[in-house]
Amino acid sequence: CDETLPLLEESLIKIISADFQDRIGFHDEQELLRNVVNRANEALVQSVNCSLDDAFNSMNRTNWAAFSQDVGDHSAFVGDISERLPKQFEPIAAHLSKIHYRFFCDKFVQSFVTRFVAEVHKCRKISERGAQQLLLDTALIKTTLLEAPVVAGHGRQMPTAYSNYVLREMGKAEIMLKVLSSPDVDAASITAMLGDSSEDPVVQQLLALRAGDSGEASSSGSMEQQFRHEADRIAAAAGVPSIGSTMNYLGDALNKGAKASEDLKKISGDMKKNFQKLGFPSFGMKKSGHAG
Repeated sequence: CDETLPLLEESLIKIISADFQDRIGFHDEQELLRNVVNRANEALVQSVNCSLDDAFNSMNRTNWAAFSQDVGDHSAFVGDISERLPKQFEPIAAHLSKIHYRFFCDKFVQSFVTRFVAEVHKCRKISERGAQQLLLDTALIKTTLLEAPVVAGHGRQMPTAYSNYVLREMGKAEIMLKVLSSPDVDAASITAMLGDSSEDPVVQQLLALRAGDSGEASSSGSMEQQFRHEADRIAAAAGVPSIGSTMNYLGDALNKGAKASEDLKKISGDMKKNFQKLGFPSFGMKKSGHAG
């Protein structure tokens, strides 16, 4: 219809009286048609995106912070994406014109790249080894995005602009994962890798994605050490023995089963004295008396 309406308008102008030629036009109809085409295209893009939900859910369920496998083969979720996309594209390529099929592919890849980056951030924490695996996975996804439209279109090549977009935008995702796979990075090095135009929030988001050497457990261990150091600092200022060392001793005793009850009693007594010197109320339950 988008090709027929201009031809119809031209034909009518040729045969109608000159007094009415300025009234001939299908601009409103063409605008309505474009809106319908856009909405239909959005529905197709959303449909293909929804077919990838299981694959991305599998990606998010992986504990990338503790990922320690050897990097050599692609992840299962990538195989699922590579298998699904050509199948989803095939009926679309068969029923759309060449122009509309290319339009669909352009809109889909824009939507996919945006979603892929968002799904990476949903992983919360990613270790160096995990980032290396995702980097390998991203390379295969990039190849799939380049090949799926051609396979579904039975060899019909995509415009260079499409390929350039895929290479450029997925390349940005690869750079992001290269940052996460680097052993030692800071804000300055991330900015250098991403380019001077990178914004500070983007840099901070990448730093927040990096998992410690031991994954998320390293964060809790660090917090525990900070607590013990702060406790020792307060105790030293008050002139009492280290509370942190007392807690360590108590933890060791509990781990060993506390074979001697006298040890636990001694530890409890020391802790009471230390906390009383810091101004805390006395521990223990007071015995309640009854009126005779």
